[in-house]
Amino acid sequence: MPLYFPTTREAKKIIEEEGSFSMQMLDILVKHFGETIINELFRRLIDIVTKSMAVGELGWLFP
Repeated sequence: MPLYFPTTREAKKIIEEEGSFSMQMLDILVKHFGETIINELFRRLIDIVTKSMAVGELGWLFP
C-alpha cells in the first residue's frame, strides 16, 4: 500500500484549512513537552493508524 507523508509546510496548511486544530495549539504542545516527545507521539500515531489500515480496523478513528 503506497503511503504519502506530507512536508511540514503541507501539514500546517492542511491543519489550518481544516480548522478543528490550530497550529498555535500544536506550538503550545511542543513548547510544553518538547519537540522530541511530540515527534515520538506522531510517529506512534502513524504506526497505529498504519497497522489499523492494514487490517481494515479504522472504526475507532472515524466513529
